[in-house]
Amino acid sequence: TIPTIQCPDGTYVTESKHIAERLEKEHPSPSLHLDSPILAQVEQTLPKLVGPLRPVWMPKVPGALLNPPSAEYFERTRTEALGFPLAELGKKQGGEEAWIAALPGIHELGEVIKAKGGPFVMGETRK
Repeated sequence: TIPTIQCPDGTYVTESKHIAERLEKEHPSPSLHLDSPILAQVEQTLPKLVGPLRPVWMPKVPGALLNPPSAEYFERTRTEALGFPLAELGKKQGGEEAWIAALPGIHELGEVIKAKGGPFVMGETRK
């Protein structure tokens, strides 16, 4: 699973939200602001981006993020699920159509950023 971290005690934590919660617990300063109401807005908006853009990013995962055994597994299982090679996903469903489908989510995230004055979701700084 990506992302995954190994903690100093030897345990592993997967999933971004779980990792952030663990980091906040073990290193509360500076805060990750996990209690910010903006986080809920961002979490609701991201699927509107990630889903439509899946044909753009998913074919790149094996070569960009995975070691050879994991890349082989990822390619094989996604090919089985899709019914065609993963490399074809971008050709069939990616490109301009994927970006157009993601536009509502892009605009919604832009509104969240604008509401705080940007350029980050929490305003002018990454805090």
